[in-house]
Amino acid sequence: MKIKEGCLLVNIVKTRLTVIPQTLLNQSSYFLPYLGCIPNELCRRQVFCERLPKVVQSYARQTVRLNSALTLLAFALGGEAGAKTASDLGLRVSGDTLLRRIRRSSVQTKGSIKTPRVLGVDDFSFRRGISFGTILVDLEQRKPIDLLPDREAETLKVWLDGHPGVEIISRDRSGAYADGAARGAPNAVQIADRFHLLQNLTRVNGAICQSFSEFVSVSDSGYK
Repeated sequence: MKIKEGCLLVNIVKTRLTVIPQTLLNQSSYFLPYLGCIPNELCRRQVFCERLPKVVQSYARQTVRLNSALTLLAFALGGEAGAKTASDLGLRVSGDTLLRRIRRSSVQTKGSIKTPRVLGVDDFSFRRGISFGTILVDLEQRKPIDLLPDREAETLKVWLDGHPGVEIISRDRSGAYADGAARGAPNAVQIADRFHLLQNLTRVNGAICQSFSEFVSVSDSGYK
């Protein structure tokens, strides 16, 4: 059986050969694995090949490096945007496949979450305008660490009780978050995050400008 040039033979299942394209492989670093046949007719395994777990997993159709690149695109850009960027890079993948990669990726379990020193608390919507949750972020590491099912004070308090050691809590102006943070981490310093400070400043500035609008008239010659 002929193997196409530029491909890497890695998996053999019965009489079928699985050929992996060398996309994103360093051509000078990897070679065709050892392939051989067993002359003993009593052995059920008639064909075997060398495994390269650092290059490609068993029964996989894409290299480890290509899988890592696609997973990175999925987490950075999401489904359709990630698929479009992958296409521009010469990688063929659908948006649905990228979303499946996100769901299959390993994540931290609740028991392995390290308590952050600076905690960011903000809400997000499961369904816009209908149901909401809370996202918790380690602001020093710039990584989300947990999601809460709602944005109630008691839920945040319970999480903080289970993760003592938070020193600073950055949050929006929500009264529920203020109450939950005060009861769950009474010694932590609560601060308003930059986004909501700028948002509040913009609203106040707009209200001030609006209050002076009756004293300003615009004409063709300029301002009076």
